[in-house]
Amino acid sequence: MVHMNPLSSNGANAGSQPNNEGIVLVGGTVIAPEGTIRDGWVHVFDGVIRAIGKNEPPDALQHDVRELGGAWIAPGFVDLHCHGGGGGSFLNGEHDQARTAVQFHRRNGTTTILASLISSPHEHLLRAARSLARYIDSDDTMVGLHIEGPYLSHVHCGAHDPRHLRPPSIGETRELIAAGQGTIRQMTIAPELPGALDVIDMLAEAGIVSAIGHTNATSEQTKTAIARGARLATHLCNAMPSIHHRNGGPVVEIINDKSVFVELINDGVHIDPSVVRLLIKSIGIDRICMITDAISAAGQQNGRYRLDGRDIDVIDGTVRLATPEAPLAGSALTMRAAFANSVSITGSVVAAARMCATTPAHLLQIRDRGALVRNRRADMVVLNESFDVLEVWQAGERVVASE
Repeated sequence: MVHMNPLSSNGANAGSQPNNEGIVLVGGTVIAPEGTIRDGWVHVFDGVIRAIGKNEPPDALQHDVRELGGAWIAPGFVDLHCHGGGGGSFLNGEHDQARTAVQFHRRNGTTTILASLISSPHEHLLRAARSLARYIDSDDTMVGLHIEGPYLSHVHCGAHDPRHLRPPSIGETRELIAAGQGTIRQMTIAPELPGALDVIDMLAEAGIVSAIGHTNATSEQTKTAIARGARLATHLCNAMPSIHHRNGGPVVEIINDKSVFVELINDGVHIDPSVVRLLIKSIGIDRICMITDAISAAGQQNGRYRLDGRDIDVIDGTVRLATPEAPLAGSALTMRAAFANSVSITGSVVAAARMCATTPAHLLQIRDRGALVRNRRADMVVLNESFDVLEVWQAGERVVASE
């Protein structure tokens, strides 16, 4: 167990100071896009990675050196799909709740996050989007919003409250985009619903990622949605028809279309590790985005909690609705655990970093982070040999440190 120092109200470590004169992290193994650099160093100045090298840094960089003792240095994780964590939730747009969730996930290595809302009455979504748009101005960990629903299939709604599902509406979507004030980056929609393709057209025109998810679409309906601009699959394999040998359905169409990225919940529960391994081989790490789909109960003890007004049970890291059917209700996953699980499956820290940071940043077109390369923002996670978080650096400032 790694114990973290308390975070100040703005998310920074209470004892840290801005590194105005630059700092060099030395003696670690840098997980760079092209491979690992053992006994590597990273020079950070003015919040940006200025140089990466091996062995001793140049004499000119010896002024402020931090020894890492062989730890891994990974890019800060990027989570496209997260509803909350650590007892905090994004669902109601409350700033204190959002701050709690962001700080929890930051302690687990996430330096960039999309706050995900779920199927709700329209007015609720408008209020939450307006509120979170204001919060985003105060916390650069959260870069935008993901609207998951309410235009979802009743057949595959999962833990979404079916009372809140409704047909896609151009008018509602336009109002929601306006309420988000430019912060909505992604929306999950079932493309087979009447009016869904028109919404996908609108989202594409607005530069918002359309994600196929919670869907009962056929192969042809999936192909049409992709042709109209859908670019992502929300938690592939979950909340959609399974593959049949005479009907591949959305899963096969998404795998076969190289223009589509996919989310995977790599917690060992939502998808068996052997299936994750097959998907990685089939799709490739440049199209896979590992996500948490975490809810407020992530990081909490076993027990019963509330989600969107309904009871859920957390049992040994698995979250389910407290109903006889007991469908999965999001997850208790962290990106740190998703990274560790990805290393276990692929045997490669480079592949894991690509899927947990680089690929999701590329999908969102966030070009200043997602990889440890020169001139990118210095978002970094320092990990021990068991992939526990030792430190988190954000824009060149150490915001989490082990005791």
